[in-house]
Amino acid sequence: MWKKIIIAWILVFLAIGILDWITNSLILMGVYEECKQLWRPMEEMKWWVGYMAIAISSFCFVFLYSKLINPKNLKSSLLYGLFWGIAIGAGMGYGSYAYMPLPYALAAGWFWSSVVNMTVGGLVAGLIIKDRQT
Repeated sequence: MWKKIIIAWILVFLAIGILDWITNSLILMGVYEECKQLWRPMEEMKWWVGYMAIAISSFCFVFLYSKLINPKNLKSSLLYGLFWGIAIGAGMGYGSYAYMPLPYALAAGWFWSSVVNMTVGGLVAGLIIKDRQT
C-alpha cells in the first residue's frame, strides 16, 4: 500500500502544483495586481515554503484517503476531494477575506481553485488507491 500512497502523493502534488500555477499566474494575476501592496516583491517571495506546504498537505490528503475512506472508489474519492476543497477554500479564501483587505474576486478565486484542486486530487488518489479486489 505504501507504494501506491507515494505514487498518489507525487501525482497529487504535481496536479495541485500545476493547477495552482494556472490559477495564480494566469487566471488571478490581474486581481493580484490590484492589491500588490499586500504581497512581497517577486524576488523576496519564499517559493520553497509554498512548495513545501503543497507537499505536506498533499501527503496528508493522500494518507488520510488511504487510511480513512471506505469504500475506496471514484465516487468516494471525488466526494472526499470536493469536501476537503470546500473546507480549505472557505478557510483560505473567505477566512482571509474576513480579516485582510483583499478584493472579493481573490477570495472567490482562492475558494473555487481549492475546490477544483482538491477534487482533482481526489480523482487522482481514487484512480491509484483502490479497494482490493477479492
